[in-house]
Amino acid sequence: MITRPPTHPTATATSRPSPAVEFAWDGDAPLSEEPRRLISLYAPAPAGHAAAFVRAAGGRERFYWAEPGDGLALAGAGLAAQLVSPPVLADNAERLPEQRFSDIEAQARRLLAGALLRPADETRADAALAALARPRLFGGFAFQDDFVPDNTWSVFNPAEFLLPHYQYVQAGDRACLTINALLGPGEDPDEALRGLAEALRLYLAAAPTHIAAPIGPTRRRYPMTAAQWAAIIDRAVAAIRAGALDKVVLTRVCEVWADAAIDATAPLAALDAGYGDSYRFLFEPQPGHAFLGATPELLVSKSGRAVATMALAGSVARGDAPAADDALATQLLASVKDCQEHEYVVAAIRTQLAEATDTLDVPAAPAILRLRNIQHLHTPIRGQLRRPDD
Repeated sequence: MITRPPTHPTATATSRPSPAVEFAWDGDAPLSEEPRRLISLYAPAPAGHAAAFVRAAGGRERFYWAEPGDGLALAGAGLAAQLVSPPVLADNAERLPEQRFSDIEAQARRLLAGALLRPADETRADAALAALARPRLFGGFAFQDDFVPDNTWSVFNPAEFLLPHYQYVQAGDRACLTINALLGPGEDPDEALRGLAEALRLYLAAAPTHIAAPIGPTRRRYPMTAAQWAAIIDRAVAAIRAGALDKVVLTRVCEVWADAAIDATAPLAALDAGYGDSYRFLFEPQPGHAFLGATPELLVSKSGRAVATMALAGSVARGDAPAADDALATQLLASVKDCQEHEYVVAAIRTQLAEATDTLDVPAAPAILRLRNIQHLHTPIRGQLRRPDD
């Protein structure tokens, strides 16, 4: 996983949860007896319930994604399908480390082949709502090719995407609830649809009221001592001065211990309240084992051939008044060290996208992105992906 210095709670680079492949829905296609066909029913839902939906899903797999401001909000509960790529170990050494990407793509294509999306009430068919309701995969990839889960990450795979059984999506003032299920061999399609429609109706009728229990007293512990941490910093500085490194991001683990189990949505509520200008997320593939956080960074967003990302590096504190804020921002823009650090990130992104894009728009100089508690140098980057046959 990609981690950042502790300027944002549990920050990690993320991407928008969306289907791993693009496909066209055929709402009029007849159901077949093909084994394990994905069927999804959707209905309008009250807006503003994403956080409540995920809180009420305690004890099950659950997922959450909220974009800055009033952007897209997603929540999932339960499990309809799981896509996994295992780590590269001695007994499967023939696997390539980067194979996790093609593994997930192939599994997603099989899952979505012949998938059917229908409104629970055929008289209320709505193309815009159907686009919002389409099945979403929640998950991610390990940053390192050779990542092998240790004790901390033992329940997470190097590549893992899950399709929730119930899925709530909101965009603007519209929201919907989708129920996803796999039609098994020999299962009667009409009977399955009737059962899903009734389950969807009952779920919509049950207003989520769960409130996460507050976190009790906690204790903090750093497995790495201050002396060990200082030594690592000294080695990194020496490597930079020697020209062996241009930039390095150092992190260390902080463990928080509590007397009682912590509901993962308790800290999530704090992130929503205090970091609404960031992407907030929760990925809980097994009840009681959650990965959550908030980050201002968008790893990548893709719509058709349009792709967008950002460089976010170089930071300074917020001022206690507008004039102080502006002075600190001016200081950051003039900082040789911070601008050079930022340019390393811009150059790396430009190199990575150069072969995959026809056009790439990279501003000549960064701007300032102001967040609740910090200011960053920020360069938005947009491009058009090459066509597959180019």
